[in-house]
Amino acid sequence: MNRQEFIDALRQRLSDEGFPAEYVDTQCTTLTEKLNGLSDETADQYTTKRNLDIIVRKLVSQDGDQIRSSSLSSDQLADDAISEMDLSPAAAPARPKVQDVQFVDEATLSPERRAPRVAAATEYVPCDKPRLLALLLGLICAPTIFLVLAGSFGLFAGVFMALAASIFLIVIAIVAIVSVGSVISVAALLYGATQILSTPRYVGFHEIGIGLIAAGVTMAAAILLYNAAIRLVPYIYVKMCKLLKFFARKLVSFAKNALKGVEQL
Repeated sequence: MNRQEFIDALRQRLSDEGFPAEYVDTQCTTLTEKLNGLSDETADQYTTKRNLDIIVRKLVSQDGDQIRSSSLSSDQLADDAISEMDLSPAAAPARPKVQDVQFVDEATLSPERRAPRVAAATEYVPCDKPRLLALLLGLICAPTIFLVLAGSFGLFAGVFMALAASIFLIVIAIVAIVSVGSVISVAALLYGATQILSTPRYVGFHEIGIGLIAAGVTMAAAILLYNAAIRLVPYIYVKMCKLLKFFARKLVSFAKNALKGVEQL
């Protein structure tokens, strides 16, 4: 829980214990000032349900029904309460700053309140030269990394080469289709025209129709191939460039995270 939730829960617990509203406000205000004076990381270690129970038990045992005649000031009560707060390893965030953490002397706690012992297997010896370790691990993994990078960038290179070749092939196809279609269309039209003028007449209409159909098919195919060359292929090329940039950024981010992970070994 955060600081505000912790203070609200403490206010509710003290009210349930029967403390006056003035006393509750004083204790909550004092504890809020104490927590605000701590770093966020250290305050997050304090604001746990277990520490909330410790504070409530401490205040009840010190004051209880004798609150009006208590000689302890609110600052002293808050200091004592915070000093009793437990910071077991399970409640602390990953890798806390040692200088900001105040641990409870568990020898003074009752057996049921003592934090469980952490197994010795969780202890580790930090690396004195993380950069050297990262370099050694990089050299060991270099063949695998090289194969992965070569395969990945080789795939991108193959796609770009295929796109470049497709434009060249589409241009050749347009020239071939237009040439063949034009020859067929002109030949059919000329042959049909000569047949119409011959005897018997009206024999060449079929050939003229074939010539017109060939011209239409040639034009449609040429338009489709032209649009593929100037629209579809460039669109795919732009998308592949964006994918390549995204892949490169992810590789850089992965390398930085791997280096940080090695430094934390």
